[in-house]
Amino acid sequence: NVDSKSCNVRIKKPASPFWTVEPALLSVKLAPGLETSIEVTFEAQEVRDYIDSLVVISNTEKVEVPLRAIAPVSDIQITFGSVYYGDQKQIFIELLNNGPTAAQFQCRLQAREDAEIVAARQDDDPDEEDSFEAREARNVSGLQVLSRLKGWKAKVIDTTLTIRPDMGKIAPFERIKLELQFSPKKEWPATGFQHAPLDPTSLAFDLCYLCTFVFRNNPKRLKIPILGKATMAALRLVPPRLLFGEVDANRHVDAMVLLENINEDLPFNFTISRSTFFKAEPDQGYILPGQALSVMVTFSPRALGKVKDSLTLKVLSIPNGTLLQEMALPVKGNSSSEAPRVKITGGANALPEDYHRERTFVSEDVDDLRPPKPKFKREATLEKSEVIDRFETELVPGDHVLTYEEAQQKQQHKAKYEKYLKDERATRDRKAEVALMEKKGLPPVQFETDATQMGMQSASGLKSPRLKLPTKVDKLYMVSKDDLVGAYVRPRNRPAYLQEEAALGLHKYKTKPVTAEEVKECNLTLSPYEITRLACGPTQLDFGQ
Repeated sequence: NVDSKSCNVRIKKPASPFWTVEPALLSVKLAPGLETSIEVTFEAQEVRDYIDSLVVISNTEKVEVPLRAIAPVSDIQITFGSVYYGDQKQIFIELLNNGPTAAQFQCRLQAREDAEIVAARQDDDPDEEDSFEAREARNVSGLQVLSRLKGWKAKVIDTTLTIRPDMGKIAPFERIKLELQFSPKKEWPATGFQHAPLDPTSLAFDLCYLCTFVFRNNPKRLKIPILGKATMAALRLVPPRLLFGEVDANRHVDAMVLLENINEDLPFNFTISRSTFFKAEPDQGYILPGQALSVMVTFSPRALGKVKDSLTLKVLSIPNGTLLQEMALPVKGNSSSEAPRVKITGGANALPEDYHRERTFVSEDVDDLRPPKPKFKREATLEKSEVIDRFETELVPGDHVLTYEEAQQKQQHKAKYEKYLKDERATRDRKAEVALMEKKGLPPVQFETDATQMGMQSASGLKSPRLKLPTKVDKLYMVSKDDLVGAYVRPRNRPAYLQEEAALGLHKYKTKPVTAEEVKECNLTLSPYEITRLACGPTQLDFGQ
């Protein structure tokens, strides 16, 4: 009692039964300058933190004495277990300030194979220079260390393990919640535009980190080993594609495909898309590690024709639902005939069995629907397609229909004649330009219009290797009437039209009547009605180009 007056002192015991106060009932009167003492005993029932208070009440004031019993910290180790590449997993921990003053902390992460051994020693750093403001949390990926050990040259992302917040301040006897996130990532080797097939067991790595908490003005270090395993999601399809063969429209055929989880550590969820004529059952679910699931795919065409499609399979992580893998299941079928629709029995007397569809599975000897490729490649034809299509063997033979050899010669002569006209025109243009240059008194090369001319004298005196055609002009003359065989009159130098007279069928008609009946019919006088029925033609003449 530091007061100048006497005071009555009473003790209020803690509420929890883990604290024992002796003497049990303490209520005394203290004279000025005197003192008394009490004994507080703690007995724990389990390993955890205990927090309570002891209240001392006097005549003028009330004092609360906090009672705290903190459980001893054992060897701490954080294990994430197995996590897929591309997925993430979070673990929350609490950092407790078991002291009467505020503590400022900072976290450092380091990938080390001996993290468990270093954390077990819990060595302090009394001689370490305390430049807390200059410290920066180093976040080194465990994949980077493994890549150096394995000799990989692939680019490594350094965000495999993160902690948030990585620095802060904790009030006395308070806690702060920290989030540890483990998200392994890796770039896969690729062949061309597609990933090369990988073995999930060869890409499963055990990663080990050392998490060190550094405190300001305190050499004590808290070191925690963090363990995790990075693995790859792998789905295998057996068979890799489905061929349904020939199926009648309004009917259905089933085929089985086996989904295999090659990974031995983690399960995954899967989803299967559907198309117009193909449906998978079940279209979603999960597969345990190392197990397989049978999925039935049904092909039910509603129209005729060949059907080629693919079903998309997505592998999702549990429970985040992150897309880990995406595959395509090619499916193919054909429908060349139509079957009548099947009527379903309904009504009040129908049983559940009446609505069950009967299963019809694909035969095992169904082969690919594509025609087999020829063993020997056909030589490329030198003739143009329009020339070949124009001269077919099905044409009706006639007097003015060209044979294949004659038509080929005609095409060659036409190409040669067009080239001759082009060269003649270029020669005339050149002469006109030369005359113009001579009139202006300029050298000829300055008026050259050829884009490939570089100022040199054209041809440099060399003779052209091209053969010149005779310049004689053929006169146009008509065939005499005595040389006519049929009713068709044309100039001799005009090319014969292909298939013109053969299509009209002129070779079926006679040039004059022969029998007495034909002569009588030709001499008959036409009636007015028959005259109105006559058709004159042709109404249009097409001379071509």
